[in-house]
Amino acid sequence: MLIDVKDITKIYKMGEVEVHALRGINLGIKEGEYIAITGPSGSGKSTLMHILGCLDTPTSGTYLFRAKKVHDLSEDELANIRNREVGFVFQTFNLLPRLKAYENVELPLLYAGGRAAKIRDRALKVLHRVGLGDRVNHRPTELSGGERQRVAVARALVNNPRVILADEPTGNLDTKTGGEIMELFGSLHREGRTLIVVTHDPEVSDYADHIVRIRDGILTN
Repeated sequence: MLIDVKDITKIYKMGEVEVHALRGINLGIKEGEYIAITGPSGSGKSTLMHILGCLDTPTSGTYLFRAKKVHDLSEDELANIRNREVGFVFQTFNLLPRLKAYENVELPLLYAGGRAAKIRDRALKVLHRVGLGDRVNHRPTELSGGERQRVAVARALVNNPRVILADEPTGNLDTKTGGEIMELFGSLHREGRTLIVVTHDPEVSDYADHIVRIRDGILTN
């Protein structure tokens, strides 16, 4: 099992009020699976994604990543998972506007301490892989929404991670462009990557092999 969470809860405290975002989540994901996590706004799906990607920690419960307890890992080990093991794709792209496409894609490699020549070569290869070989020198403001999302996908792929985590990856795209992004995800899955897509859109979740539904912080299937 690549990912195994048991009895995960997440409670946010807002003054004297406690908000229970997750209530006893149990979920196992094998390497190479394509999972969609669906649910309405406020259901807890993004909170779960942040925990799976080691961007946040649960209030209680156990999270095993590659059979290691995430709770026991050091900050450096958690950073290594986020940088090398997991690639993130967000609805809002999260690109730096002053950087060119290839420079945005290079960032994870720079954080990992790679050599400059290899970093540039790897970034360009991944941009070609997602169909942006002729747009590598463009800044985000010079790209369409679909092209910006492809840059975000390339950035997620550049360190060759085991897992791709995508949060509403088509939320800011038109139907045609969203379909193209989902077809790209499908090709990544066929290459053997583990995909976890968080969405409220049934057309997006239909691409997955397995759908997990969450409501009010509880898995309903």
